[in-house]
Amino acid sequence: MLYIKQDSQGAHLVYENYTTHTNKASISILKLLCQSVLVTYEARILTTKKQFKIHTLTPLYINTKMLLIPTGSPRSYETIWINYLSIVSIQPYGKHTVVLFNNLTELEIPISYNRFKEKLKYCKIIYDYMEDAQTQII
Repeated sequence: MLYIKQDSQGAHLVYENYTTHTNKASISILKLLCQSVLVTYEARILTTKKQFKIHTLTPLYINTKMLLIPTGSPRSYETIWINYLSIVSIQPYGKHTVVLFNNLTELEIPISYNRFKEKLKYCKIIYDYMEDAQTQII
């Protein structure tokens, strides 16, 4: 998955080769994704905030292929949830940021380049932590 974007009809789930639409809100999709890995959305966000001292725009780790970064408040319809693991590069574009994904598509997001770059650093820390935790279990 590349990203999840809400509109008035529901959510668009954008993958590398196709897009699908659901009547559910983005937050409902996120909760279902969390449930599929036996954790609640609320627990994952709370634990991530505490463990990594993140106060806003908390990334949401789902699994080894999906670590989602919100561009705004999780409950806002304008928020886009971008999969950190599908990002190739980011570039500043005025007050916004352009994200280049691994399928070479681009998406302009309404968040400053510096703020998004900061969130990418947190994602790397979270991903490395989760990978290490899974390795220690095995």
